[in-house]
Amino acid sequence: MKKNLNRSIEICLTPGLFQFRQTRGELITVVVDIFRAGSSMCAALAHGFDKILPVSDVEIARKLKIQNKWMAAGERDGIKLDFADFGNSPVALSKAAPQQHPLILSTSNGTRAIEMAKKAGEIVIGTFNNMDALTSWLQKQDHPILILCSGWMGNLSLEDTLFAGALADNLLASANYKLVNDEALAALELWRIAKTDLNKVMETATHYKRLVQLGALDDIEYALSFNNTNVIPRFDGEFLTNL
Repeated sequence: MKKNLNRSIEICLTPGLFQFRQTRGELITVVVDIFRAGSSMCAALAHGFDKILPVSDVEIARKLKIQNKWMAAGERDGIKLDFADFGNSPVALSKAAPQQHPLILSTSNGTRAIEMAKKAGEIVIGTFNNMDALTSWLQKQDHPILILCSGWMGNLSLEDTLFAGALADNLLASANYKLVNDEALAALELWRIAKTDLNKVMETATHYKRLVQLGALDDIEYALSFNNTNVIPRFDGEFLTNL
């Protein structure tokens, strides 16, 4: 493989910062939504579904379910959508029976981040669940990498920031990459501090606490499991499929 000296890593800690990114041209965007869309996507593709249709608008998702008679998953404010067959739950989706049709998925943050980034180049989904598989695949690509954190309702989220730092750390250790913005430096340093007791640090996160109150501790534990799948969800402009 030809060595590319332009292997850069940029991190956007919130979706609103994506428009101000330094990296332009052909790039790979890694969309991150740790609690819980990323894990739900991996679980769905690893088990019952061959394709996922990410939909950022709830009413459009509702209409598509009615029109196509496809199964749907999703939430708003952490609560399962009233028309959905599944919540935004990797645990539930990991138990899904094989389906002949795509899964419609609409979430508060992750599907919106995909919508935002879809014209900027290739999109893949990053989670702790597929960390090693994703790192290995990214190492083989010859494009700059932008890690886009979905955050929570437009704000920074600790869990997405820590994953972004962890992925950057993996890539820096294994190939000729460079960090190009201070958000990447901050995420990397935060990860290096937090990784010695990741669960304890995660318990301080506001979204962690929110999900615990909603009874989603099993989903949290699933989302924080390292390398329980080799699935890498890739967005083809319409559907997410396993790369």
